[in-house]
Amino acid sequence: MTATNMTVSTSVPPTEIPAGQPRFQSLVRMELRKLRYRPMTFVIFGIMAALLSGLMTIGYIATRVSNRPPGVSLEDDVRSFLFPGVFQDGFSIIGGVGGILLVVIAAAIIGSEYSWGTIRVLVGSGVPRARLIASKLVTVGLVTIGLTIVGFLAFTITSVGIAIFGGHTLDMSWLNGGTAIDLLLMFVRTIFILFVSAVLAFTVTVFSRSLAAGIAVGIGYMVFEGIAVGLLGLMGNVGETLADLLLSPNMNAIQQPSRTTSASAPLPATVCPIPGARLRCSRSIPPP
Repeated sequence: MTATNMTVSTSVPPTEIPAGQPRFQSLVRMELRKLRYRPMTFVIFGIMAALLSGLMTIGYIATRVSNRPPGVSLEDDVRSFLFPGVFQDGFSIIGGVGGILLVVIAAAIIGSEYSWGTIRVLVGSGVPRARLIASKLVTVGLVTIGLTIVGFLAFTITSVGIAIFGGHTLDMSWLNGGTAIDLLLMFVRTIFILFVSAVLAFTVTVFSRSLAAGIAVGIGYMVFEGIAVGLLGLMGNVGETLADLLLSPNMNAIQQPSRTTSASAPLPATVCPIPGARLRCSRSIPPP
C-alpha cells in the first residue's frame, strides 16, 4: 500500500492581505484619527482661516481710509476684496501661507513617528513599510485638500461680509458655467502646488528621519528659491533659462491657464502662490 503525501499550499493569494495586516484604508483612517486628536492640526487650520480673514479685513480697512488719486472711486479701489477680484489675492495667500503650514504638518505626520520611536512598533507589527508611508502620503494629500477648502471658505465668507457691511453691491452676475469651471481649475491647481511643497518636506523627513530637517528644508527651499528666481531674472537670458529649471517657475506655469475669457467679468489672470514668485509671474505673463 502506497501512501501519497499531499502538500497543502499555505500561500496567500496576491489579491488578499495576509491575516493580521491592516488594510490600506484602515491605515489612512488611523492617520486621520491621529491628526484629529493632535492640537497642532486645529492650530494650523485656524491659522489659515485667521490669516485669510485678517489680512483681507485689514487690507480693506486700510484701502477704505486711504487717500485715492483723482478719478479713482472707492468701488474701483476695493475690487480686489470683492467678487470676482478676491480670488486672485485669496488663492495667492492660500498658496503662500498654506505652503509653509503644510510643510510643518507633512513633516510632522511622518517625522513624529521617528521622534517617538513608534515607526519601529508599526513596522514590527507586520505593516509593510511601503504601505505605511503610502498611507501617510495619502493623508498629506487629504490635509492639503482640507486646508485649501478652509482657506477658500475663509476668504469667500470674508468677501461677502465686506460687501454687506461695507455697503458694496454683492454682484454674482460674473458666475456662469465658464467661470465656475475656471474657478474649479484654480482650486485644483492650487491644491497641486501646495501638495508639491508638502511632498518635498515629507520626502526629506523620510530619508533624514528627522522632523526638524523636513521642516527646515521645506521652508528654506521656498524662501531661498524665491530669492534665487528674482536674482536670476536680473541676469538676462542665461538667468531666465536657469530660473526655468527651478521648481517655482514651473509651478507658476501650471497656474497660468487659471484664466477665463468671459467678456462680462473676467477672473484674475494669474495667481502666484509661491512666496517671492510674484516678480517672476508679473514678468512672464502679459497683462490682460
